[in-house]
Amino acid sequence: VALFDAQGCPLYATRQYASMDCLTARQLRATRALTADGDTVGYLLTGAGPAEETFLVNTSAALAWAGGLATLVALLLGVLLIRTLSRPLRDVSVGAQRLAAGDLAYRVPVAAHDEVGEVAQQFNEMAAALERDEQLRQRLMADISHELRTPLTVIRAQTEALADGVIALTTENLDPILDQTAVLSHLVEDLRDLALAEAGRLPLELDDVDLGALTQRACDAFRAQAQALGVALTCDVPASGPDVRADAQRLSQVLGNLLSNALRHTPAGGAVTVRAWDDGRAARVSVRDTGEGIAPEDLPHLFERFYRTDPARARADGGTGLGLAIARHWVQAHGGTIAVESQVGTGATFTVTLR
Repeated sequence: VALFDAQGCPLYATRQYASMDCLTARQLRATRALTADGDTVGYLLTGAGPAEETFLVNTSAALAWAGGLATLVALLLGVLLIRTLSRPLRDVSVGAQRLAAGDLAYRVPVAAHDEVGEVAQQFNEMAAALERDEQLRQRLMADISHELRTPLTVIRAQTEALADGVIALTTENLDPILDQTAVLSHLVEDLRDLALAEAGRLPLELDDVDLGALTQRACDAFRAQAQALGVALTCDVPASGPDVRADAQRLSQVLGNLLSNALRHTPAGGAVTVRAWDDGRAARVSVRDTGEGIAPEDLPHLFERFYRTDPARARADGGTGLGLAIARHWVQAHGGTIAVESQVGTGATFTVTLR
């Protein structure tokens, strides 16, 4: 500490400032003016002594070490954090490249349950959906090729036989060609309906429809076929209603498909029962048969395109394997559902629900 008079000359000083002379103008700016009654009477100069200098040096060194260590730790944590965040993203990037290259079976490892892990999980779900769609596409192409091969083979063989004179050109020998042409026409029409259904472009002409009367007409249309097969066809519908907002032609197509399947799989002496009713929540139509029933492993796939529980028998009967798939799409286009219940040996029950 040093004390100076009003002219800046020393009055008292500790050892550190003992050798100081009167203050220069620059040194005065580093002092604190002492005033009394508004007049400057002196100046006070303070500074750090040896103990304070040691404290400052030690403190500065400690702060420097702490700052350097904190910076190093922050860098290490930053590197670890970046690696932790970027690794799942790199995995997703690799998965996208594998997916683009056609490896639809590749899945990204999910090692976290945060937002990045959720992205990886959603990527895997997308990859699974793409793989499933690709399998369905491949199976569809194989099924269509198979369905087209049989009638085309018959038509070609019959035509070549007629052209070579192996068989005579008679009506009886032309019938197989006409029959297989009808099969092809039916298949093409079914594929068209299925394509429209899967594209969400099914045309509907909605109107107020008496579901009971519609069901009765469907039963009447198949009564002759049922009698020819020796199957008892029973139609249990109310005298009027229930009324639904629907496309009558498309619903008739759905009921026709269900009745055709029921009659095809019900042996002589069996029965097919059709019901229409309103349970207060929805209008329902059911078609129940006493046929061989459906195996449990077949039930989940019953409404898939080209799926047959008995491929050889269905193909011999002229079925394309598309009827139930199309029926489901038609029902869903009406905002309804179609379900099946069955046990082997006791028959099956198909129920259409319209709300």
